[in-house]
Amino acid sequence: MICLIRNLTSISPPINGFDKLPLPNETTPGADLARIKWYRNKLAHHDSNTFKTADFNAAWINLTDAVGRLGGLQMNHECQELKVKILDQSNQEVMLEIKQSQEEMKELKQTMDTQNLKVRKSLEKLKDSVSCLQAEQSNLTDISKETIPWNIRGILYLIL
Repeated sequence: MICLIRNLTSISPPINGFDKLPLPNETTPGADLARIKWYRNKLAHHDSNTFKTADFNAAWINLTDAVGRLGGLQMNHECQELKVKILDQSNQEVMLEIKQSQEEMKELKQTMDTQNLKVRKSLEKLKDSVSCLQAEQSNLTDISKETIPWNIRGILYLIL
């Protein structure tokens, strides 16, 4: 969405661009969109299921302020309600699905890592085989120079 907004509208980018967290005193629409994008990416690519309270509170304040500036008082009010909202059964189910998806992604990554390791081992064996074949060819070439007459050696050289 940010890509579309920054390429199809006249919104000015923040000082450091759309891919970095804007400075706290930057409150333009472009800076607020970049702020939302930055926190979204930080949370979406976070390694663990935990988040320090201080970091969460700072992120929440920054995001709530940005959403409030972009969406007005109604959106700001909804953000305030969401912070203390109790998860009902449907939200818990969504959270469980997210957790299950994360586990599936971890398993898939482990499978890919295992396959990658097998491929690397096969590649190493293949490199070793190539080295052995090259050494044997070199030995055969040396032997052929010693025992094969020069005119037949020339013919073989052209063939090989």
